[in-house]
Amino acid sequence: MGLAFRLRRDRTLAAPGDITAIREIVHGTIQLAAGRVTLRWWIDRVTDRFGRDIRTAEREAPSPNEATIAIGDLARVDLRRDAWWRRPRGARLVLEAADPRAFAALVGPNGLLNADAVTLALGIGPRDRDAGRELAADLGIAIGDLALGGASDAHDPSVG
Repeated sequence: MGLAFRLRRDRTLAAPGDITAIREIVHGTIQLAAGRVTLRWWIDRVTDRFGRDIRTAEREAPSPNEATIAIGDLARVDLRRDAWWRRPRGARLVLEAADPRAFAALVGPNGLLNADAVTLALGIGPRDRDAGRELAADLGIAIGDLALGGASDAHDPSVG
């Protein structure tokens, strides 16, 4: 079982005589297993079109998406508290990539990120803050262990 996360994205496109509002809510889970981080998510997308006389709403059926990231591709993981004015007050699990291509599997029309992103911030609910803290600590330990293992191999004359 993974840690649940949620993101909300809103976009508005305006053209002469037409306005399109796109609201996306991303629901998903993140899980650490076997030296990899697995993300599973689906996007609930509603598109509202406002014309001169007509207002239409389209709802797309969510399709599941999945991506894995190797621990070695992560530079840092942090759990940050939401700002005091946000309600309900949760947290953000922030993953920073060591390599700009690390999050390539998360890019696309149904992805979580834009093409140039090296930071992924996932919204964690107030009830899951302790589980988020535990996952962030486990990921930090795994990143550190991998870094220490690589450093000890680099200085060991018997390796290589």
